[in-house]
Amino acid sequence: MLLWDYRSLAGGTDVDEPFSVESRGKKLVTLGQIKRTQLFQNYPNPFNPETWIPYRLANASSVQITIYDARGTVVRQLDLGHQQAGVYQTRGRAAHWNGTNEFGEKVSSGIYFYQLQADNVSLLRKMLILQ
Repeated sequence: MLLWDYRSLAGGTDVDEPFSVESRGKKLVTLGQIKRTQLFQNYPNPFNPETWIPYRLANASSVQITIYDARGTVVRQLDLGHQQAGVYQTRGRAAHWNGTNEFGEKVSSGIYFYQLQADNVSLLRKMLILQ
């Protein structure tokens, strides 16, 4: 096995979590080490009726995503609970928003903002919904 053949080490799948590459029990390299918490662009964008919000966590923490309308009014709050450091970028792991407000009503078309709060980090991005 080649040291740089990380796909075979991960079982042929996408690498979502950091893992060690070892040689005879010695840890050589940790692939995918996350240095800082990041918030990525939602997908799809623009979206209708639902979207996924990908992010990475440098440290284990409680995660909350708040969605605001263009005036800054809170539309929806997604409390994701305590999560381990890692990558949350695939549909199965990213935060999911179904395009509804706190009352379950579909929101109107327009520009919205989403904010990730985790481990004393607050990050903000913009998204567009087309109904």
